[in-house]
Amino acid sequence: AVDDLVERSARLEGPDGIPDLYVQNPGWGDVFFVGNFNRIDYDGFVVALTRRQYRSWEMQASYTWSKALGDGEDFAQQLGDDRSLLQDEVGFQSYDQRHNVKASATTITPWGFRLGGSLSWESGLPYSVLARQLSFDQSPPQLLNTGGNTPRVRLDYLTGRRNDQRNEAFWNFDLKFTKEMQFGRGLNMQVSAEVFNVFNDGTLQIFNPATGTGQQINGNNISVRRFGRRWQLGMKMAF
Repeated sequence: AVDDLVERSARLEGPDGIPDLYVQNPGWGDVFFVGNFNRIDYDGFVVALTRRQYRSWEMQASYTWSKALGDGEDFAQQLGDDRSLLQDEVGFQSYDQRHNVKASATTITPWGFRLGGSLSWESGLPYSVLARQLSFDQSPPQLLNTGGNTPRVRLDYLTGRRNDQRNEAFWNFDLKFTKEMQFGRGLNMQVSAEVFNVFNDGTLQIFNPATGTGQQINGNNISVRRFGRRWQLGMKMAF
């Protein structure tokens, strides 16, 4: 009991800037309603250009403009769990990407090998700036069987809105070389060489691939850096 009093005296129950949520009935805690309460408004436009193979080369290119706005994300996320943040959670979806440009082309050279490449430019995904802290936001009635007030982890959007920050845009360029050789008696061999991220771009993205969200919590970025230049050699035989 003495240790508990010392621990509680070290945690000052002062203002923390987060709206308090009070327990009105000591017999009930949080009640979760599961349903399709949230909504997403997605708009997108795609312009595509296709050149069929003619005179040994072909090309495909496209530009996509899109916008995803709302308060609906993955079911496993915590959106809507904190009633004091409902107004702040309406914003860009974590997959909202304003511009996406892609182009790929292949050609068959006079020497009998195929050369291809793909180029893309993508605008950055959004992310949120959050504060995570312990908050004494519950004040149960002083009954002997309810115990004292205990803290719980609360989140707060420091900018007042979810996903109102934006990652940097980045380029990506890949190359591929393929050569087929015939050796007779139905024996065929194909060799290939590929280079990924030719520009060796290592843009830092505030994004978590596991959860599909971008967050900065207490000044620390939950981020991933684009993998640099990679090489790949391959060989395939058919007989």
